Amino acid sequence: MKATIVDNNLADFEIIKAICSDFPYEVELDHFISGKELLQHLNDHPEPLDVSFFLIDLRNPFMHGLELLRTLNRHPETAIIPKIVFSGTQRSEDVAESLSGGANAFIHKSVDPMLYEQTLKYTFDFWGHAQVRVEVIADSH
Repeated sequence: MKATIVDNNLADFEIIKAICSDFPYEVELDHFISGKELLQHLNDHPEPLDVSFFLIDLRNPFMHGLELLRTLNRHPETAIIPKIVFSGTQRSEDVAESLSGGANAFIHKSVDPMLYEQTLKYTFDFWGHAQVRVEVIADSH
């Protein structure tokens, strides 16, 4: 399984990496500091993507997660890959905007270490192994 993490907080990425190392299956992680960095990488490497899902922090000073969601959903190759917002915000407006902006799920980053780890495990178990792809329906009008 391969996940792409977009988070400017290196400490959060290191925690995610450590948690994933304890999973009973292999997890490959790509990390990008910002949506701009991810989009540049995708532009520079046009080969087909082999990623199970994107895990996106909403509050990124370089490119807001909502902007990244909308951009990824405009491109056929990335539109079909699940996008999960993983953020510390608990504002209902952020959740609603994320889901209406193209996120397949919104998951709260808990400050409780055990809940944080459990949430990540459930997220990776479901989105990484379900082989879920989002159906893109073209508007014929």
